Amino acid sequence: MVSTCATLTLVLLDLDTTMVKIETIKEKLNLNPKKIKGCSESEIRLLEERLGVNFPYAYKFFLGMMGHSADHFFLGSDFTYNELEQLQDWAKELLGESDEYPNFPADAFVFIMHQGYQFFFFYLNESDNPTVYGYLEGNSYFDKFEKFDDFLLTSADSFT
Repeated sequence: MVSTCATLTLVLLDLDTTMVKIETIKEKLNLNPKKIKGCSESEIRLLEERLGVNFPYAYKFFLGMMGHSADHFFLGSDFTYNELEQLQDWAKELLGESDEYPNFPADAFVFIMHQGYQFFFFYLNESDNPTVYGYLEGNSYFDKFEKFDDFLLTSADSFT
C-alpha cells in the first residue's frame, strides 16, 4: 500500500511537470502574458459543483493558468471556462451523428472542441494527469495521448 505522503509526492511531481510543460508552451508559442488569463480557484470549484465532478489536478492547473484565455494557443477551438458546460452536449450531438459511438461514457469530460468536428476528452477518475482521447468526425477511432500535459505539449508543437 502506498502511503499518503508518497502519493502526495507523486502528485506534486506530476504537477511540477505540468507546470514546466505549460511554461514551455508559453515560450515556444511566444504567448502574450496580457492575453492569458486563468480561472480562480473559486471558479474551478464552482464549475466542479455545477457539473458534479472533480477535475484531475493537471486539468485544474491548466484552468488556473489558461482557463479564460490562452492568446493564440488553441485558436479556433472552444476550451474556455464559459464554454465547458456546452462542450459536453456538443460532443454528444457530434457522436449522435455517428453510428459508431451512440453512447458517450458518463465519466468522460470533454475539455476542448475544434470547429465542431473534433473534440478531446479524459476520464474524470483515471488519474491526476489522465490519458486524453480524441474524436474526429467521420473516423471510427479515437486518438490517444498518454497524459493531459502531453496533449498540451503536442498541441503546441502543431502550432510551430
